[in-house]
Amino acid sequence: MNADEGMWLLNDPPRQHLKEKYGFQLTDDWLEHARLASVRFNSGGSGSFVSADGLVVTNHHVGADCLQKLSPRTKTISVTAFSPHP
Repeated sequence: MNADEGMWLLNDPPRQHLKEKYGFQLTDDWLEHARLASVRFNSGGSGSFVSADGLVVTNHHVGADCLQKLSPRTKTISVTAFSPHP
């Protein structure tokens, strides 16, 4: 797998490149769906909504930073939130 496509903004996508290389016709509806599914965290990290209930997928360091900021001083959510033994 190569990352030869680079990064691009939703307001300036490489439509012709995607069509020529992958046969993918990028539509305005698809771009709007992608825009509405994206989220920016206050740490500068990004992610995407993957469910109507608000479930978000992101990188570990972004989630860990948010959990640390949300944790009260007496409890570390990142350690206890998903532990089978709180």
